[in-house]
Amino acid sequence: MTPVTTSRTTASIRPRRAITVLLAVAVAVLTWGIATLLLGVDLTVDMNNAQPAMTIGLVSVVGIALIASLAGWASLAGLERVTARARGIWRVVAVAALLASFLPLLAAETDLAVTLTLGAMHVLVAAVLIPGLTASNERTNP
Repeated sequence: MTPVTTSRTTASIRPRRAITVLLAVAVAVLTWGIATLLLGVDLTVDMNNAQPAMTIGLVSVVGIALIASLAGWASLAGLERVTARARGIWRVVAVAALLASFLPLLAAETDLAVTLTLGAMHVLVAAVLIPGLTASNERTNP
């Protein structure tokens, strides 16, 4: 692949990846909205008295989803610079990160509704990011 082709390919992937990041944030916000506004779930988390109880608000949801999504994109882009198997490696790392994201949920003192809501947010954001960021620009013949 020539540098020009690589540059064009990279440039054409950026808009789709940016949209994927925005969709991941939107899914997190939608999940938060359904849980808190429609179902009345109080997203307050107590980490075993290690810190004061924390209420997960809209700003936190947007910020965390955005930071996680951009970190995922950056790590994939970094891997793509050093290996031809970047997408496969990144998928494994992304699934491991998703599984690790459940550890604080398991340690938190919350009710089942809060745990399920936060777990659903994690899974839904990953469900958007993993296929969205690793999608190829190559078109397959029907």
